[in-house]
Amino acid sequence: MSYREIAETLVVSHRTVQNHVQNTLGKLHLHNRVQLARYAVAKGIVDPSDTAPDMGPSADPRG
Repeated sequence: MSYREIAETLVVSHRTVQNHVQNTLGKLHLHNRVQLARYAVAKGIVDPSDTAPDMGPSADPRG
């Protein structure tokens, strides 16, 4: 998800999302959102099978 998509879901500005992500990255000594996602999976914070965004039926290349 983009910062804007996250912001819309949480009803905050995209800058708020960016600030929180950057603060979290700094505190965990990580460099990007991919590292943050891997960290969250490794620590059991998120279940990787629950993280795929719902792309709707049009995202299915079969139909």
